[in-house]
Amino acid sequence: MSKIVALVPARSGSKGIADKNILTVDGTPLLGLAIKAAQAASLISNVYLSTDSPEYAEIGISYGASVPCLRKSGFSDHSRDLDVLKDFIINFDGTAEFIVYLRPTSPDRTPEMIDQAILQFRASQPFFDSLRSVVIFPHTGFKTATINSTGALCCLYNPDLSADSYTSWQIPRQELPTLYKTDGRVDILSSAAIKRDFLYGEKCMPFIINRPLIDIDSYEDFSIFKSNAC
Repeated sequence: MSKIVALVPARSGSKGIADKNILTVDGTPLLGLAIKAAQAASLISNVYLSTDSPEYAEIGISYGASVPCLRKSGFSDHSRDLDVLKDFIINFDGTAEFIVYLRPTSPDRTPEMIDQAILQFRASQPFFDSLRSVVIFPHTGFKTATINSTGALCCLYNPDLSADSYTSWQIPRQELPTLYKTDGRVDILSSAAIKRDFLYGEKCMPFIINRPLIDIDSYEDFSIFKSNAC
């Protein structure tokens, strides 16, 4: 049986919301909610917290996460998930085959959700290299537009197309493909791929979650999640 561990990334110094990873809901910080969900999942062997903050590390340890060392300096808002995961494999646990990546700012997850994602991913092996949780996009992106340098509405992906060339504007919504948004609640990634500098590999498995996403990127988002959680 492959070894599967959970990793909760929690960098301090967020610019949008100060210390958003430790905002509390009923006394539990967001990073603590992620740790508790991972611990209660039956298919995860160990739960780690990756952070650059001694305060966050202390909080994570109090909820039962392993924090072998602090993340090295140099990580920022612009650091890639791949950089965090490579650091994890080098300094934390290089023996896990798969890593369940749980972002604290997508807190609406359950242990059952994590286990279900793992089971579906295991059943897909070796066809898929990774898994990402997604929700159905409520509004079709095929009818979106941007405004080009001339001030005209134009195709989002090709500003040089004429309005009449953007045929999806003319197609009934029901006839357009369903779109999905990645939501950060559950990602499953391969250590072998990460060691080769790939995050998701060639084929990424969708894990569809049929409940609205609350991604905490503002105080308003947090207020909505907090009111729903109470």
